[in-house]
Amino acid sequence: MDQASTFLTSGCAAGDPAACGTLSKLPNFWPTVERHAAAARAIALCDAQGTKDSICDSLGAAVDPMLTQARPALRARYDTLAQSCLTPDGESSQDCIQALHIYAALGTPDGLDTVEAMLIAACTPANIKGCEPLSRIYANDGYEAQGVTIPARDDPEAYLAALRLGCRSGRDQADAGNTCAQLADAMTEGGDDQGALRVRASACEALMASGNDQDASACYDAVKLALEQKTRLAEALLWADFVCDTADVSVAPYGCKLAGNILSQGLGQPADPDRALTAYQRGCFHHHVNTTDGEACLIYGSMLIDSVRRGETTAQPSLSPIAKMVKIPRHRSCYPRLRAPSTWAAWMVSYRPARPTRNFWRSGASAICPTTRSPARSATHQAR
Repeated sequence: MDQASTFLTSGCAAGDPAACGTLSKLPNFWPTVERHAAAARAIALCDAQGTKDSICDSLGAAVDPMLTQARPALRARYDTLAQSCLTPDGESSQDCIQALHIYAALGTPDGLDTVEAMLIAACTPANIKGCEPLSRIYANDGYEAQGVTIPARDDPEAYLAALRLGCRSGRDQADAGNTCAQLADAMTEGGDDQGALRVRASACEALMASGNDQDASACYDAVKLALEQKTRLAEALLWADFVCDTADVSVAPYGCKLAGNILSQGLGQPADPDRALTAYQRGCFHHHVNTTDGEACLIYGSMLIDSVRRGETTAQPSLSPIAKMVKIPRHRSCYPRLRAPSTWAAWMVSYRPARPTRNFWRSGASAICPTTRSPARSATHQAR
C-alpha cells in the first residue's frame, strides 16, 4: 500500500484529478484534512481544464461525497443523473439510484423531497426507471450506501404502488427483474401468496420471451415458489427446464435439479424417471456452465447405481466446454473415470461397503487406483 499511497500522492500533486479523487475516498490511509484538500484540488483541476479528462464528467462520483469540498461537484453530478433518469430511453435505472444517493449526500434542507419528486416523474407508464429507487424511499427500513444514509418513510401503500408500476407486464418486465422480485416478496409478506406467484410467473415468462440466457433468477424463483405452494406444477417444469438450459452460472445447475425433482416425484404429471435422470445428470455435469449442484450429483449417482444393478446402461454426460478442459484434481484420482457414469456407478456398487465409513473412499481408491505416488506423498494426500 505504501507504493500505491506514494503513487496517488505524487499523481495528485502533479495535476491528475483522478488521483486526487481516489485519494479523497480513502479515509483509512489519509487524514480528513488531506482528503479535503485532495477533493478541492480535483475540482479545481477539472475547472481549469480546457479539454476535460474523462473523470471530470463524473467528478461527483469520483470524490468522497461526505466531504464539503465535493458539494459543488455533487450537485452538478446530481443534475446530470436526474436528467438521464427522466429520459425514458438511454441508461438503466442505475442513474436514478445514483441520483438518490448523491442527493442524500448533499444533505439539503428539504431532505429527500426534491429527489422524490424527480423519481415520481420518472416512474410512469412511459418511463419506469425511477420506480425501484422510489420504492426505497417508501420502504419500512432505511439503508446505507456509499457512506450515505437513505432514510425510509415506511409507507406500505406508496411502496407497493411504485413496485407495481415498475413491474409491468410485457417486454419491459424482463428488464425489471429486481423490481418484480421485490414486489413478489412484499406480496408474500402481506399474505398474498397467489399474487406473489403471479408476479414471479409473469416475470419468468417475460424473461423467457426476451431470449436472455445469462440471468435466469426470475424463473428459478418462480419454480421454487410454485413448488412451495404445490401449484402450477406443469408450468414449473417448463420454467425449470428453461433455467437448466441457460448459461446462468448461479442457478442453471439448480434449475436442472428442480426439474429432476418434479419429474422423479411426478409432481403435476406422471413420474418420468428417464427424464429425471437426464435432469439430474445436467445438474451434476452441466452442459453450459462449470458449476455443480451437489445434491443433483448424489441423486444422480444413486440412480446410476440402481440402473447398473438392473443391468441397464446410461448415457455419458454432456460436459460444458469449460469442464472438458478441466483436469480432475489429484485428490480425485481414485475415480479416474468419473466422467463415464456407468463405470463410476459400477465402481460404487463393487466397492461400497454395507456400512460406509469415513475411510470408504480411501479404501475403495486403494483397491482400483494405480499407486503412482510415493508412500510419503500418499500419506500426506490422505491426511488432507
